Amino acid sequence: MYDEQGGKGPHRPRSFEALLAFAGIRSPYKVAPVMSEQFRVYFDNERDATDAAKRLLAIRIDQQGAIDVGQEGHALFVHCPIARELPHDAMLTVTGSARRARFFDLFYRMETKSGMHHPSGMLWVRHPDKQHHIHSSRIPLTAIAPAILGMFGLATPTFRRSEN
Repeated sequence: MYDEQGGKGPHRPRSFEALLAFAGIRSPYKVAPVMSEQFRVYFDNERDATDAAKRLLAIRIDQQGAIDVGQEGHALFVHCPIARELPHDAMLTVTGSARRARFFDLFYRMETKSGMHHPSGMLWVRHPDKQHHIHSSRIPLTAIAPAILGMFGLATPTFRRSEN
């Protein structure tokens, strides 16, 4: 669907907590990722969710909203609708406040070819202290467990080593 445009480039928050803090959200919440640039935010009550939705919708880039929000009771379905390339110095603002932040301090651009589900699948493993890396070739499933175990400083079990 996006191949003729050179692919789809959605933007994903680097840290959900940093994005929600930038919006001025102080109520307790829990975040659950949904898809690449989509996530849900759960609040203790509908009032807090409504307040958070207003705060997220106030985040702008130029004259465009930087966040789309759908509310379902005490839960918000949130995503960044911006799929175009942005200049490295693009700035976010919050309507009605003096808050400003560099867009790429809060988001990173994901490079996807079609924006559709791929038969080979996709896997994101993101460590907050590392720069993201895109592998151009397929990664075998047998390499994923050792990589994740290594992130936690754990050795690959002996029975798995023979498969690598």
